[in-house]
Amino acid sequence: MYDEDREIILAGETTYRMNRLYRILGGATLYLVCIIIQPTCALAEEHPDAAAIQNIMVAIPLAQTQERVNSISAYFLGRPFRLGPLGEGPRGVYDQDPLCRFDCFDCLTFVETVMACALSQNIPEAESQLQQIRYAGGKVGYGTRNHFTALDWIPNNQKDGLIEDITAAVAGNGALSLADALIDRQAWYACRTPEDLQLPGLSPADLCKRLIALQSEGKIHSPVQVRLPYLPLHSIFKPAGKEGRALLDPRISDRIPSGAIVCIVRPNWFLPQIGTPIHISHLGFAVWQGNRLYFRHATSAGSQQIVDVLLEDYLRGYLDSPTVKGIIVLKILPPATVKKSAAVFPRLHILTAACGKLHRGWFTP
Repeated sequence: MYDEDREIILAGETTYRMNRLYRILGGATLYLVCIIIQPTCALAEEHPDAAAIQNIMVAIPLAQTQERVNSISAYFLGRPFRLGPLGEGPRGVYDQDPLCRFDCFDCLTFVETVMACALSQNIPEAESQLQQIRYAGGKVGYGTRNHFTALDWIPNNQKDGLIEDITAAVAGNGALSLADALIDRQAWYACRTPEDLQLPGLSPADLCKRLIALQSEGKIHSPVQVRLPYLPLHSIFKPAGKEGRALLDPRISDRIPSGAIVCIVRPNWFLPQIGTPIHISHLGFAVWQGNRLYFRHATSAGSQQIVDVLLEDYLRGYLDSPTVKGIIVLKILPPATVKKSAAVFPRLHILTAACGKLHRGWFTP
């Protein structure tokens, strides 16, 4: 959590160091030094998970995205499920849950966090990458958050070159089906409730005012037609054989790479509590272990934690579902270039060399 007293102390210590450096190196060089001395070691000390994940980042080259996804996601196995654990930090207008955390996840934040770490060289860069993944244009705000997977999250991350939809390639010669829905963002905003606001310390009266403001923000939006090609469940399985149960067709499953994101598609699935239909209800990672393909995901059912389950078993349970109809498969793309300089330390903001104040990001262990 954000600790103002700790930040002031840290800023004072940093100012003292910078004053000494200023006399030795001069102002121009000091700016570069300020970037370099961001206290990433403090993050690692305060958050053991950060240190462990940093070790994975060091051990596996940045270009080996699949291996990084597999290892980092495995590190989180057993972590508890919590719906909506991330927000816009202590300065958030409507949701002050932390911008980054490693202690609990829902299905989407699990995928986002692992993806951000897999595409980064260190923890500060991963925090910056996470904002790029979660928000349109990387601009942090409730209104710019990628709330809808099919409408926001997938298109925005495709546009940023972070993911590729490989569903058609996985299907091979098989035909895809088309999910078609009118997603009504304005209705979704209108259905927000006080429970959707994470604003500790706000009085009930002020919370009500904030909710009205949030609902008003949604009035600028119009419904959007979203069409999503997907791989039908019936085409993923072979006909039941002697075993008496349907098995994954290896011609399909063998085309799903380890580390890919698998999204569960419920075409035009209307939920009264959110006021609009959606297409995607769940997502996780495909992980090959030997010759067996697993689905690694944060589940709200059963153990309510991050688990591995055979993808075959997981999908077979939905063959008779009236709503779940198929999957899409997204490949996480390796970084095109290694990021340099300030991008490696994106959370350090230098106001002036004289004040030397470090503005620390918002991170919950």
